[in-house]
Amino acid sequence: MVKDRAYAGVPAEQRRAQRRTTFLEAAREMIGTQGSTRLTVGGLCRQAGLTERYFYENFTTLDAVVTEVYDQVISELTDMIADRVRAAPAPLRDKVHAAIAAGVQAVADDPRVIRIAFTEAQFNPVLNTRRTATIRSFAALVLATVNKHLNPEMTGAVRAYGELAAMHLVGGLYETVYGWLNGALDLTREELVDESTEIFLVVLEQILGPDGLRRRQRGQLREDDPSESPTS
Repeated sequence: MVKDRAYAGVPAEQRRAQRRTTFLEAAREMIGTQGSTRLTVGGLCRQAGLTERYFYENFTTLDAVVTEVYDQVISELTDMIADRVRAAPAPLRDKVHAAIAAGVQAVADDPRVIRIAFTEAQFNPVLNTRRTATIRSFAALVLATVNKHLNPEMTGAVRAYGELAAMHLVGGLYETVYGWLNGALDLTREELVDESTEIFLVVLEQILGPDGLRRRQRGQLREDDPSESPTS
């Protein structure tokens, strides 16, 4: 077997990795600005400045490219938010504010992120299941952060309600930020982050705080014993 030789001092495997990165960067630009439906092998090759031979050296289909770009964007976004949350002061308000500020910064600084991470994933059948998983993963991050600041037993007792609330919050924040980016909300970035933080805290405390727990416990008692109902 003839081994691939180095070219200009660069090993063949490294050159292949560089070409793969070039294709992914070109795909991110095209998907993030034009949409995945406009993506073609020929167009991607022109954007990357590489031939189709090199495309098929790295990918079998365009769906594989779209999926990898999506996974990269989500991974970067998740890492950025998690890092900001870890670095924020201990109070829950500061943690929530840091998470929302990081997400808003990511999409405001690079609008391709929200299109790839949410808009494209909503309409692209290849990414649709990934989009659902992404929202659930961000909701899980919200609950994990809250869980560190409240009694874990409280969170566990209303876990289903907590997951529901977190899913609503994450999905609602996406729609809000998307509208803000498109001029539907007359708010500064700081106002958007501050007001969104307040909404998150109110909902989370209502669902996962001590008062929320007591309400859920009373509701469960009435379901288990109808005689406990105030109308019985």
